[in-house]
Amino acid sequence: TPTNTPTPTETPTPTITPTVTITPTSTPSPTPTSTPTSTPVPPPPIYLPIIVRG
Repeated sequence: TPTNTPTPTETPTPTITPTVTITPTSTPSPTPTSTPTSTPVPPPPIYLPIIVRG
């Protein structure tokens, strides 16, 4: 009877590469004090009464 073929030796599991150290996220620059976005409301146009001279 043929001798059983030897079971192939398992390939060694590759060593896990160490996880890359996460570089600290740069400190966020302070948000500039928001300038008031509300544009000044223009004064209502003054309608001069049109006097129709007869």
